[in-house]
Amino acid sequence: MSRVNLQEDEITRAAQWLADIARWPDEPADVLVARFDLKVWQALKAVDRARKMKLYRRVHG
Repeated sequence: MSRVNLQEDEITRAAQWLADIARWPDEPADVLVARFDLKVWQALKAVDRARKMKLYRRVHG
């Protein structure tokens, strides 16, 4: 598996964790950086992905 795929897996894992919690922290990207050892740009990508996951879950039940 390539390094890019590993990074994407970590971003997705962080996004799934964030999408699963009921109340998001005030600074979700900072939490993801600390909890998942992501770079800031990865954490921001994960936050965006988590927002989409939550939206898709609401729309598709």
